[in-house]
Amino acid sequence: MTVPGAAPMREPPPALDAAGYVEHRLSQQIEGYYLSQVAELSASRARWQRAEQGLLYSGAVIGALTASLPQVPLAPWVAVVTTIAGAVVAHVEGARFSHLIVSYRATADRLSSLRSRFLDDDARGAPIDFDALVDRAEDAISVENQAWMAGWSGRQA
Repeated sequence: MTVPGAAPMREPPPALDAAGYVEHRLSQQIEGYYLSQVAELSASRARWQRAEQGLLYSGAVIGALTASLPQVPLAPWVAVVTTIAGAVVAHVEGARFSHLIVSYRATADRLSSLRSRFLDDDARGAPIDFDALVDRAEDAISVENQAWMAGWSGRQA
């Protein structure tokens, strides 16, 4: 019997050794998630900042034209443009781009450090404490998730 909306039954993923864990879990988290999020958020933040700058410059130009051409009724447009610029600034800050970029970058760096340490130890033939590797990596991911959830929960309240 199938339950409507239930996830289809699948085989569990294979157990991973230390090298497989580093390759399939850590590398995927670093490149596939955290660094791609940093790139995406950075690009989005840059677009919003360019819009903000364009609006502020437009407001300054309109303000200068208003002062030099008093016969042209441009003064109300200064208020309109600066209000829109303020809304853009509020959006950029409200979206927490900078905070998320720093947080994701720090998590990617922490995971990269763990991966590098493992690869160095493995290359030297040093004993690998697989449990400690997994604990540290999952802790880094968990800390990031908790920080994100706390920020999200605070914004919802």
